[in-house]
Amino acid sequence: MRVCQIFLIALLIACNNIPDKGFTNKAEARNQTVNGLKEGKWIEYEDSVFDASSDTNAPFYSLTVYEAGKPYGITRWYYKDRKLCSEIPHKYGQIDGVMKLYFESGKLKQEVPYSYGLKNGVEKMYYENGKTKTEFHYTNNKKNGIIKQYYESGKIKVEGTYINDKLTGTGKVFYESGQVMAETPMFDGQINGIQKMYYENGKLKSETPYSNGISGITRNYDEKGNAIK
Repeated sequence: MRVCQIFLIALLIACNNIPDKGFTNKAEARNQTVNGLKEGKWIEYEDSVFDASSDTNAPFYSLTVYEAGKPYGITRWYYKDRKLCSEIPHKYGQIDGVMKLYFESGKLKQEVPYSYGLKNGVEKMYYENGKTKTEFHYTNNKKNGIIKQYYESGKIKVEGTYINDKLTGTGKVFYESGQVMAETPMFDGQINGIQKMYYENGKLKSETPYSNGISGITRNYDEKGNAIK
């Protein structure tokens, strides 16, 4: 019984640690097919990430290892000048692992965690200076949890909460100084309640009532707090 358990554990470990299997030298590509299915190392040219091209001067190309027509291991996308554009991990034909995108400078641009073809975990985008630009939490391809956007300085810019892909709760927008710029009450993806806008000195700038996404009459104020007719 114990031998069987050890075998199963070893099998699970092996399945969860599939080697890279990708390649980086396009001269190794053979673009072969077996029984009509792509097999082995392939180079494919693209006009964009979604548009295949037969033109070897296309702006992008990808290097992929196929097994029985399905990508296996890391597919690497390159800009025409051979600079790395993205790395996409695959298991059994599905994206599985952390997909990475890069600026032409080589700096990391985006990280997207996948499991079995679905986004799961924290997706992050970065400014070219390395600071975080956005953070989105995903569960089975749907936004769930706190989302944040940042200024290039690293200061918080936007904060909100998603539940099953819909904004819920009070979303906030901030000035780079840290002062609140706007507060928007959300429910099930629609504005519900009073949306408030603020001057950078903290004084209320306007109030707009909403019901199921439909706005009422806005009240405006000057920077001293006096109502504007």
